[in-house]
Amino acid sequence: MKILIIDDEAVVGTRLKRLLRCLPDVTVVNYRSQKEEAILALIELQPDLLILDHHFPNGTGHDIARNVLRYSPATEVILFSALMTHQDITRYEDTGVRKFIDKTTGLEDLIQTVQHHAYRHRYRKSGAHDHA
Repeated sequence: MKILIIDDEAVVGTRLKRLLRCLPDVTVVNYRSQKEEAILALIELQPDLLILDHHFPNGTGHDIARNVLRYSPATEVILFSALMTHQDITRYEDTGVRKFIDKTTGLEDLIQTVQHHAYRHRYRKSGAHDHA
């Protein structure tokens, strides 16, 4: 399963990349810290899973989430951020984001969620669902 990480904090992005690449069936295909670079990487790499931050120096990740629908509709998005309002979450839900994890307390939850996605991805790829 290919993962793209988009977070403006280099420490967070590097740590996530290091942690997630140790998981079975997971390949972190790229890490981007700038919104514009992130959209280009999304289009080029077509990841299975996008881990997205909300806060960026020049705006929010909402623009990136909207571009997922446009350029990579099969990509699932996990919003991994802190200090979001109910209004922020609603805006992301409107773009198809269904999983929100608090960056300040949810690292274990993020890892478990990625493992679950990797398992589902492997299961779908194997064609096992066709035999059920």
